[in-house]
Amino acid sequence: MPPRQTADAATCGPYALDAKGRQTTDPNVALDGGTVQPIGGPKGSALAMLMDVMGGVISGAAFGGEVCNHFEEYDKPQNVGHFIMAMKPHLFVSRDEYGKRMDTLVQRVHACPTAEGFDEVIMPGITVTVHLTRHRNTLRL
Repeated sequence: MPPRQTADAATCGPYALDAKGRQTTDPNVALDGGTVQPIGGPKGSALAMLMDVMGGVISGAAFGGEVCNHFEEYDKPQNVGHFIMAMKPHLFVSRDEYGKRMDTLVQRVHACPTAEGFDEVIMPGITVTVHLTRHRNTLRL
């Protein structure tokens, strides 16, 4: 059973729907037959559907709400699928052009204004890389 929120808990936006498809900020209402909406509006919904197609439809796993609830159904597999894609960027642009464009993207991300309490804007995966670099000689496997 998923953990329930306290009665006064609320999500920070209308990111969930109740069982009748109405927006709600009450997590208990969403957990009671409702659903979480994809963040990002129509584009977020399209990305979520694409992930369902790639991770479920193409992989042969469950999709479209068929994935078992791991909080409630213990007697059968979840049937979760995964889709991993590897690309060769140089098939689309030259290696040099790819490198230059990626460098520009990274520079633009780092140039974004920081949120209060933060010193920098970082690229995804950087925190793990920094942590592993700092603790390379202290990690025991």
